[in-house]
Amino acid sequence: MGKILLFNVNIFKYNQIKSVCDKLGHSLILVKKEQYGNKIGEIAGIIPGKMMMNTNTDIDDEMMVFVGLDSDSLDNFLAEYKKASVSPILRKAIMTPANINWTVKELFEDLDEHVKNGREKN
Repeated sequence: MGKILLFNVNIFKYNQIKSVCDKLGHSLILVKKEQYGNKIGEIAGIIPGKMMMNTNTDIDDEMMVFVGLDSDSLDNFLAEYKKASVSPILRKAIMTPANINWTVKELFEDLDEHVKNGREKN
């Protein structure tokens, strides 16, 4: 099945999401802060690269990235996530050819802009 990458999530929430992933057959990767300078595709194991450890890169909120989930699998995951009463993660993305070479920080900043624009419209 697919992979789900988690960033800046506490262990309690990680365990809640892991139970959803286990039920649906997805693997779950809790990405270490030292890896936030790497490309999303490298972290997911899709593109080759040197997994550098960088302690200078950080993000200030949670993020979730879906890798290799088709539309039905994504819908099923989100339904189970909601059913399990896991608190929402506002910054979610699907790994695509457009963002596979982005660093964690670049993807976070792009999603953060969308989240902030969404809040301004409400």
